[in-house]
Amino acid sequence: MAEQLNDEYVSVGSLDLIRGRRAIKVTVNNRNLAIFNCRGILYAMDQQCYHTGGPLDMGDIEEIGGRVCIRCPWHRYVVALDNGEGLFVNEGKIKSKGLKQRVHAVKVEENSIWVKLSQFPEEVPSDYYQSEKYRAIMASAGVSIQVPTLKKN
Repeated sequence: MAEQLNDEYVSVGSLDLIRGRRAIKVTVNNRNLAIFNCRGILYAMDQQCYHTGGPLDMGDIEEIGGRVCIRCPWHRYVVALDNGEGLFVNEGKIKSKGLKQRVHAVKVEENSIWVKLSQFPEEVPSDYYQSEKYRAIMASAGVSIQVPTLKKN
């Protein structure tokens, strides 16, 4: 069971889990998340890409137009880590596709990583891959999408 910092933040493990790594996968309240480490700054978002459910934790972290982004390994879609905005480059200019990926608050206290799930009321495309409908489709195909629980120190 996850430790509660208060009513909003949940401990997902020790900071040591992500030191020296680009990303880790965690589950908070049955929602699969990726936590990214870019130069010591942590970002959290839904683990599966809004486009076709690709594993964002396996993507490349890149700076595009001064913004820290993750590039999905499946179809190369780009998502800003700070706000979940889908981005693309057209004629040398960075363009927005709008909000595509749900992002979550993350902080570090006493060597522990704490995550607060987004309370943004509007549905965003990445929500589909967290839905019971998607889980049922995957289960009927014999595919488990649950992220393993990380061991805490």
